[in-house]
Amino acid sequence: MSNEMRDWMRDEIEDLKMKNARISAELAGSQAEASRLEATNARISAEWQAARDERDAARAAMAGIATHIHYPECWDTAAYPTVVDAVREITHCDPAQCTHVQQDGKQQDGEGVAT
Repeated sequence: MSNEMRDWMRDEIEDLKMKNARISAELAGSQAEASRLEATNARISAEWQAARDERDAARAAMAGIATHIHYPECWDTAAYPTVVDAVREITHCDPAQCTHVQQDGKQQDGEGVAT
């Protein structure tokens, strides 16, 4: 094999080594980014599930209240279109004038303690 051919092969091998190193570095960066995105996705999924669980619990609570006050079966739904409207009618409590609601919207018990 001629020296010219050896030099060419050595140069080609060096070029391939440099390309391989560059591709390996890019791959490592891509894998790190993929791991970061997977962690973000897992966090968002957990938050989404927690929000759905909270929503489902609220719906169950509203359904329980509706059942307890016989809503809508025993109510004029034109006058009281939602369970909240029916509960407001039962309690006769106007949140704007209620002395048990603080400025931050938290309700107070009978002794003025926020609940």
